[in-house]
Amino acid sequence: MRLILHFSLSTAVPEIPDHLAKGGTELVLRVALETPYLLHQVLALSARHLAYSNPNEFQFYYGQAIKFQTRAIEGFSASQPLSSEACMPAVLFSALLSRHSLVDTLNTRQLDFPAFLDSFVQCAQLQRGTRAVVTGVSWSSLLESDLAPFLRWGTSGSPSSGTRGHECDQLLRLVAITPGLDPVARESCRTAVHHLQVGLDELASPLADKNSYQMIYSWSIFLPEEFVDLLGQHRPEAAAIIGWYTVLLHHGRHMWQIGDAGASILSLLVDFLGIEWAHWLEWPRSIVQS
Repeated sequence: MRLILHFSLSTAVPEIPDHLAKGGTELVLRVALETPYLLHQVLALSARHLAYSNPNEFQFYYGQAIKFQTRAIEGFSASQPLSSEACMPAVLFSALLSRHSLVDTLNTRQLDFPAFLDSFVQCAQLQRGTRAVVTGVSWSSLLESDLAPFLRWGTSGSPSSGTRGHECDQLLRLVAITPGLDPVARESCRTAVHHLQVGLDELASPLADKNSYQMIYSWSIFLPEEFVDLLGQHRPEAAAIIGWYTVLLHHGRHMWQIGDAGASILSLLVDFLGIEWAHWLEWPRSIVQS
């Protein structure tokens, strides 16, 4: 019971606007009480936050989070294929599972950067898998449901929009001239960098608010499959781009789901790439390690 009472959408999704938080919590819990796999994911994410906020009971709550997340994934897999009535719980589940997976990836302190990369790739693949399942749902009907305001908010920072800032110009130049990438790989790196610039633009906006942190959490979802493959191969070009992602993480360090992940990951990356790639990381190091 404590896990249910502890759950709130503003805790699970810290960047959600205040006017959506209370209604969103009520919606998630209402749907979860009718959908076991969603309920298990709610319990898992609630336990994950309690593990963070109760250090003396970390192992207990972290174990609870793993247990309920495993049940959630098993239940969701058993529910396929989705019926039209199951669209809303599936979309909510996909969003919460993606968030939980990223939280674990960012907060597990790895011994070296390759171990982090492997974890990040698994996270991105899990997010892509759950997203693929819900791509066939009836979005027109969802936009007429109670979920509509949350869907509109979630797509408000579309990465297809143009960029304004120039923080990533140097990174794009390095991607353009590095000899180790074929055309497909090079374009996937450009796309990954584009999304980073969109996120930095949002944070630099005079109208920046909690919503401006969305790209911190959605960058891994928008990554091209080819770029994720480069990460899985531990390619230095793709790894260096992760270094620029740590700047986004650094901006969100006040959030419980992020903390000092940016600084920790960048430190591992600097050791991994060595002096040969140091010029790729000059700007992120000047921000994160200053």
